[in-house]
Amino acid sequence: MSASDIHQRLLSTLSELARVEKQAVLLFAQIVEGRLFRELGYSSMRQYAREALGFSDSRFYHFQQLADSFKVLPEVKQAVTSGELSWTKAREVARVAKPESQREWIEVAKVSTSRELETQVKTARASGERSPTPDLFEERSAAAARVVQTVGLKFSPEQLAQFEILMEALRKQGLKGSREEVLLAALDMKANYPRGQSAPKQIVLYRCEDCGKTGVQTSRGMLEVDSVADCDAQILGQDGINRSTIPPGKRKRVLARDHHRCTSPGCGNTRFLEVHHIKPKAKGGGNDEANLTTLCSACHRLLHDRSPLTGERSGSPSSRLA
Repeated sequence: MSASDIHQRLLSTLSELARVEKQAVLLFAQIVEGRLFRELGYSSMRQYAREALGFSDSRFYHFQQLADSFKVLPEVKQAVTSGELSWTKAREVARVAKPESQREWIEVAKVSTSRELETQVKTARASGERSPTPDLFEERSAAAARVVQTVGLKFSPEQLAQFEILMEALRKQGLKGSREEVLLAALDMKANYPRGQSAPKQIVLYRCEDCGKTGVQTSRGMLEVDSVADCDAQILGQDGINRSTIPPGKRKRVLARDHHRCTSPGCGNTRFLEVHHIKPKAKGGGNDEANLTTLCSACHRLLHDRSPLTGERSGSPSSRLA
């Protein structure tokens, strides 16, 4: 083949590669939007991307960043879907565009090379402007830049209860100020807290003897939770004595054996750790250390959400924890 023939074939291949990559990004976004990774047996999108797709952390970050931007930049998503914008250009646009400026940024991207667009985005981000040229958007005033920013958190019912208990405990320890100031102070202290340990605070779950449902009391009332208390908890007996489902010493040894890290493949979380019975206690599983493993609360809840008979969600891959 001549140099010209090889060049033309390379251009054709790159064009096909761009089309396939665009489709991959859109499918990835569907998985994110519908939280479909849970139906596939994964507790987080990062775990799914690493284990099922073989993504590096860097590639996952790029895909996740663009998928998240589609939620607030629908015109950018539509431009990618229609082929008006390549996914690589869309990724750059998403770094700087706002809902009200997304169309202008799309037009800028369409008439710019990828390298030119990257330079314009870097310039805009460095200067704090919303666009590469002042005539496209109004410059933000200094006052606008100082507007208080809102950060949203999504808690499961048990996480909400734990958050409220911890906030109350922090105030009792003498931390003063607004809730935001107390939370930041607590995070600052947590950064220097011994690894693998957590504050000695617990949440209380209530189980109805009639229906078997489990709930947690919060400022928003009693909220139902997916209970994993049979695995790792203290249960109040009829005699008024709290008894651990797993002896404290054995629990510590299991956590140490697993290096205080979630053992679910691709997860490796080091926070909110719980000890899980690989063979359920209801099916004869005991507290011997070979039957115990460390999971983060997200992986633990996911595992208990599967079929109680098979340990799997219908249609999902076999458990990767056994």
